[in-house]
Amino acid sequence: MANHGVASFDYTYDVFLSFRRGVHRAFIDHLYKALDGVDIKIFKDDDEEESTTEEEETKPDLLEKIVRSRISVVVLCKDFPFSTRCLDEVAKIMECYDKKTMQVVGLFYDGVIAADVRWQKEDRAYGKAITQHKERLGLGEESEKIKTWRSALFRVCELIALNCDKKYETELISMIAKGVSARFPPLRKTTFAAYIYNNIINNQYIAASFISNIRDKPKVEDLQSTLLSEMGEKRESRRGDTDGGGREIKRKLSVKKVLLVLDGVDKIEQLKSLAGGCDWFGPGSKIIITTRDATLLNRHRVKIKRYQMTELSDDDSHKLSCWYAFDDSEPAQNFANLVPQALSIAKGVPLALKKLGSILKEWEMELDRYNKVPEAFEFLLKSFGN
Repeated sequence: MANHGVASFDYTYDVFLSFRRGVHRAFIDHLYKALDGVDIKIFKDDDEEESTTEEEETKPDLLEKIVRSRISVVVLCKDFPFSTRCLDEVAKIMECYDKKTMQVVGLFYDGVIAADVRWQKEDRAYGKAITQHKERLGLGEESEKIKTWRSALFRVCELIALNCDKKYETELISMIAKGVSARFPPLRKTTFAAYIYNNIINNQYIAASFISNIRDKPKVEDLQSTLLSEMGEKRESRRGDTDGGGREIKRKLSVKKVLLVLDGVDKIEQLKSLAGGCDWFGPGSKIIITTRDATLLNRHRVKIKRYQMTELSDDDSHKLSCWYAFDDSEPAQNFANLVPQALSIAKGVPLALKKLGSILKEWEMELDRYNKVPEAFEFLLKSFGN
C-alpha cells in the first residue's frame, strides 16, 4: 500500500511526531532538529509528566493536532504499544490517512521489525502489550477499541515504513528530513524530487540516496563518497580517482535495487561519475535527475523519461506565498492588496514566492512592533522627515 496525495486542507503543522514519551529521547531530539533544520513546522509533545503506566489519558487537543498535521512520523519502538495514548494516536493517524488528509511514515526502531507490529504475536512486545490492555481494561478481542488498535498497527506497516539501524541512524534521519521537506504542492525541481523520493521510498528498495544541490558541490569524488555512504557502502577507491569511484559504484550497486535522486545536476561529468549507465544499478532501480540544462540529458546517451516542470497556478501561488508570509493560506489584515503585487512579480516561480513571502513576513513583524510601540515609530518618522 502506497501513500496517496494529500487532499486540500487547513493545516497547522507539517509534521506530527508520534512516539513513546520518556524513551529514546536522544533519537527523537535528533529527528526533531533535523526536520526543524529544513524549515518544517513540527508538533512534538514534550509533556514530561506523562504517566509511566500503560494507561495514559489521550487528550482531545492532542488528537486535534494530529488532524491539523500534513504528515505523521510514527516511531515504532518496543515501548510504543504499552501506551494507550500511543495506540490512540496511531489509530487517529490512520483515520486521517483514510480521509486522504495525511501521509504517514513509520520508523521501526530499537530492534522492532515489521512482523512484530503487523502480526502482534503474543510472545512479542506488540502482542504482549495488546493482551495486557485487554486484561487491564476488561476488553474482549472483538471490542471496537482493540480491533481499532490492531488494525492501525497492521496498516501502518503497509505504508512508507523504514528500518532504523542505530549504526546508520544519522544517515536515516537526514534522509527523512530531506524527503518530508516536500510538504507543499509541487514547487521547484528540488522539492518535486524530494516529494517523489518521499512517496516511493519503501521496503521494495534495498538502499536509497538523495543528493541535493549538486551544482553547489564541485568535488565529484565527494559526491561519489556520499552516494556510497547513503547506500550503506564504504568507499574503497582512492580519493580523487573519479573513474575508480564510478567503477566502485557499479560494482557494489549493480546487484541492488536502489532509489537514487540527483538534484541540481549542471555538468555532464556529474552524471557520468554518479550514474554512468543503466547497468550501474540493479533491476527495478529508479534514478531521478533534476537539472536546469536539458541538453545534459541528451549528451549522457542514456534513455531517460523527461518531465518538464511548469509554474504554479495563481491559486497555488497565492497559498504558497501566504504560508511563507503569514503561516496561513490567506493574507494577514492590511496585506490583502500587497499579495497580488508579489504574485505578479514572482510569476509562479516557487523560490521567488518564498523570498517575497519572507519579505512580507518581515513587514508584518514591523507593523506588529509599530502597533505595540507607536510612539517610537512616530519619533523615527519625524526624525527621518527632518
